[in-house]
Amino acid sequence: MKQQMISLIILYVAVLWTIPVLAQVEEQSSKMPSYLPAPQSRQAGVSTFKPNQFITQWLICGPFPNPDNAGRNIDYLTNAGGETLIRPKVGMVHPSAAVPGGMVKWQEVSAYAHGFLDFMRLPLPHERVVAYTFCYLKVPQAMDVILKIGSDDGVKVWLNGNLVHDKDVGRPARPDEDRIPARLLDRENALLIKVDQSIGGWGLYFRVSPAFPLEKGVFLADAKFGPVLAGIGGIASATLSIFNAKDTPLVVDKIEWEENDWMETGNVSIGELDSQSVQTLRFQIKNKPIPALAPSEPIQIYVSAYRKDAQINRISITAYITDVLLQLDGEERGRAIRGFKANLDGVVRPYLIYLPANYTPKQRLPLLVALNPPYSDEPDELDVYFNYGLTQYADTAGFAVMCLNGRPETGWDKLTIYDALDALAIMQSCFPIDVDRIYLFGAGSGGDGTYKLGLQHPDLFAAMAAVEGVGPTDLAKNALNLPQYIVNGVWPGANYNELQSFRKMVRLFSSYGCTLKHKEYPDIKWTDFLSKEWEPIFNWFRQYRRVVYPKKVSYSTGQLVSDSADRLAETPATTSAGAYWVRIKPGKDAHTIPQIDATISGNSIDVATVNVKQYALLLNSQLLVLNAPITVRTNGKMSFSEQLSKKAIKDNEATLIINLEPKRMTWVFAVIVGFVVLVGIVFACLRLIKIKSQTHPFPSKGGEAEPEELPTLTAGFRGIWLIAMKELRSQLLTEKFMLTTLLCLGMVLMSFWLMTHDYQERLTNYSLSLKKSKNLYSGNLYWYDLEPNHGTGKGAYIRPTPIIKAPNVMSIFVQGLERRMSRPVYYSLHQEVEFDDIPYTNFLIDMYATPDLMYIVQIAMSLLALLFVFQSICGEREKGTLRLMLANAVPRDIILLGKWVGGYIGLVIPFLLAMGVGMLALNLMPSISLSTEHWIRLTWLLFASLLYLSTFFTLGILISTLTKQTITSFLVSLFAWVMLVLVLPNTGTLLARELKPIESMQQLQVKKDLMKRQMEDEHFKVQHSGWYWFQTYGLMNFEIWPNLRDATWKLDADHRRRTQQLAEYTRMLTRLSPAAAYAYAMMDIAGTNISDELAYYDQLRRYIRNQPQEALQFVSNMLFTHQTWNFHYTLAQWQEGFSRALIDLLLLVLLNVIFFLGAYLAFIRYQVT
Repeated sequence: MKQQMISLIILYVAVLWTIPVLAQVEEQSSKMPSYLPAPQSRQAGVSTFKPNQFITQWLICGPFPNPDNAGRNIDYLTNAGGETLIRPKVGMVHPSAAVPGGMVKWQEVSAYAHGFLDFMRLPLPHERVVAYTFCYLKVPQAMDVILKIGSDDGVKVWLNGNLVHDKDVGRPARPDEDRIPARLLDRENALLIKVDQSIGGWGLYFRVSPAFPLEKGVFLADAKFGPVLAGIGGIASATLSIFNAKDTPLVVDKIEWEENDWMETGNVSIGELDSQSVQTLRFQIKNKPIPALAPSEPIQIYVSAYRKDAQINRISITAYITDVLLQLDGEERGRAIRGFKANLDGVVRPYLIYLPANYTPKQRLPLLVALNPPYSDEPDELDVYFNYGLTQYADTAGFAVMCLNGRPETGWDKLTIYDALDALAIMQSCFPIDVDRIYLFGAGSGGDGTYKLGLQHPDLFAAMAAVEGVGPTDLAKNALNLPQYIVNGVWPGANYNELQSFRKMVRLFSSYGCTLKHKEYPDIKWTDFLSKEWEPIFNWFRQYRRVVYPKKVSYSTGQLVSDSADRLAETPATTSAGAYWVRIKPGKDAHTIPQIDATISGNSIDVATVNVKQYALLLNSQLLVLNAPITVRTNGKMSFSEQLSKKAIKDNEATLIINLEPKRMTWVFAVIVGFVVLVGIVFACLRLIKIKSQTHPFPSKGGEAEPEELPTLTAGFRGIWLIAMKELRSQLLTEKFMLTTLLCLGMVLMSFWLMTHDYQERLTNYSLSLKKSKNLYSGNLYWYDLEPNHGTGKGAYIRPTPIIKAPNVMSIFVQGLERRMSRPVYYSLHQEVEFDDIPYTNFLIDMYATPDLMYIVQIAMSLLALLFVFQSICGEREKGTLRLMLANAVPRDIILLGKWVGGYIGLVIPFLLAMGVGMLALNLMPSISLSTEHWIRLTWLLFASLLYLSTFFTLGILISTLTKQTITSFLVSLFAWVMLVLVLPNTGTLLARELKPIESMQQLQVKKDLMKRQMEDEHFKVQHSGWYWFQTYGLMNFEIWPNLRDATWKLDADHRRRTQQLAEYTRMLTRLSPAAAYAYAMMDIAGTNISDELAYYDQLRRYIRNQPQEALQFVSNMLFTHQTWNFHYTLAQWQEGFSRALIDLLLLVLLNVIFFLGAYLAFIRYQVT
């Protein structure tokens, strides 16, 4: 009884305690926000695995607090097992201090059709918070996969309770930014993702693709190729990702795929992969003809991986054909997506065409060429403008439309715009397009392409419209006869740098007198106002037809060749350029943009040119009277003034070509002819002293020393040979020859060892820099290296990756200025380029400090040549052997030639032996690989070295014939060597610098700093309405950057021009020294001369200028810019270097002839007593 009473009391107390708790829960439930659904007990968020398709069904919960970004490391799910064990269901509740009521629930949410899961659908707040999303991944069997995530902002991922990814980053969401190898089990795999948010957008992309193990910890994935043209074999773009999940770097030299029904065999090079990294390989394949109805199922292909030519593994992987496109045939109606082969490189590109609803084949159609913002080969992304109402206005105006995307790798650069020209030509061949009513349009980055295409080819279009586009300012003058419609938006948070660029293009067009209409929309961007602009844009277009024969033409080539397309040997942009009735060929000044202005007045044409070698005028009867006298003035000088012949006029058209520069080969040919004539005169002088036949005391065939009568030429050669062999034997048996051989071997081998070590070190530095840049580009190091924005402490930007030139293997033999070219170069938002500081030095003196082949020959071997020969004549005189030779009636020219040949062979044998041993040792080094081009260059280097040695050897012969005693000959030879090798080259360099002074790099940088300071001072005096928060020292740099960049470019261009002039003047003053001429020739052949240095910096600056405007993003008061590089210097072909070296080689030949002629004339009068 007592126990029952105790039990009842305990039960009563428990009930009393439970009632307040239940009441509190009910009260909290009544306060829960109305957006939360009613609690459910069923499980949700199960997604069946579908390769490469976005997961769309999710459970989502949030927001949770994220103070100081600490919330990403706080487990807010502890009341349900925590982040590692939770298996949420719809209606499950968690406490959150971020929302009113303090509780949040799991709810079902679907991602958008394009795969984006928008967290902005959660309740407020949407700043400085975190949220969770969850789903189950169901697979039929266990498999390796790649989890592909794109988040805004940072993200953490748990798979089956294990943390597999953690990235703290501020960024907008883009598909597949992070890719993580993982393994899914043969059941429902629990996937939990936590996304933090600072400000701006908030959401997630997520999909899964199968992975194929290459070896343990190494996977291949995402193999796809396309688009392709139906029924036609060609070249298709392809991608393949390789993942290294190991903790050590991975080396895979190449991956090779086998031929199948869809593609031909091929391979792609890889190299070294860092640990825990991924590399996406972009390459091209040759595809076989593929039917229009391509298989929807994945294609199985076999690939093999190789390391040092040894196969690692051979596996089967899954690949996908992205799209199979039809060619345009003229039967299309309405909207259609078609494909074409780019004439540039044969790659298949997709494009979209649209024919208006009222189109009939008999009517001539105006055409709108629309360049899209996306850089993509995806056909689904071609209809960007149609999503903003283009269809309605194209039908109303009766316009056909052709839409094209930029290339994924290069966007709308100055070469890939030729894709648009290819597509336009096909469109014109299939439909009745009115060639005088073709209009150009683009928005965003498509607006950038619009400028580049329209300004390079203004004569193709009637008018153009650019919406928020930024074009090349050096081409703005080309729009003189092309009407412009320019629109841009000024929205909160817009990039001030881009806004200034928009307005700068407007100012330039206005200053050149172009037809222009400009509008600005406050507070919105182009995606918000484009639908409002279609009607005024089409109305603007209908006012204009193409100007075919303007009376005034202005044309500038700009920077025609992009380093991003150095794979192309020749494009239409590299041969000739022009517009309307003017064509030009650029001049040889690589640092000045070629341009021409031509104006017709009556029957006179006034032409002004800059850096133009040749121009052609395509004259027409609509421009002037062809059968009357025509006057052409070029830069104020008369170029042509006469009447064209009837033969020159055909169908009322004529082409007049004006040359402004003489061909380079003219003077080269003159020098060669002069040399040949000079040699002929010398040879005639040598032979005039001989009689038709004479007796020579040379041994007969029987060995008896009896006289024989021989033809002069035969006897002369025999005499030269015998004396040469006597001279050579006398040298081979001396200690001097043995010491020279050992010295040459030691110097050459030591030089090759030191220079090879230096080359390998520079190659390693280059590889590390390239790897660092690839890591940035692939996304492995987002915002990894932040440099504080000086002054405010609130902004930061990524330090730019240094650009380092790939080392030239020929620098092993002739380093020249390679060290200066190999210094790191930086480019950033503030300046175009920034070099590591190197004080000015005399580059000829600087060369002597490098123990390369050129140094050995130029300094040591030239001195040895004089030491070999200084006593060849005067020494024979002192010993009395010269009198005996002359007593035997041996002609003096035979003696002189014989001693020259024998002595020179004795000099070059040690040198050639050392070079042979050195090259053999070099070939045994695996890191040194010489191509055919390198061997050709090396052959010419060896020829130049032998020619240089012969110059000093002949000089020694001359000195020996001019002196009577060996000590005098030695001292004169030594003095001549010091003057010719050490004094004259450097004195000439210093004299040239005094006569043509030029600023040092330090002085130039001081001038840039002063100019920047002046701009900053002016900037502080100006109040930018609406931009007051920019006016601090640090962020101000981003505002003044466009003007500062243009000003520094002008300073750099002027400094490069003056540097080139100084180099040419220096070369002219110093090349009379054989040492200087030899140095110039060697560096030209090796590709390490100052002209190569200027060409390298020119290519580098051209590459930087062709980069898109740096996009700025404001994230949590941090200002970022993502900069990477993919620059590769293209060394000129050996023929170009040899053509530059030819004059110096001919000078060495001429010095040989002059020295030998002087020695001969002196030897004729030489007294033997």
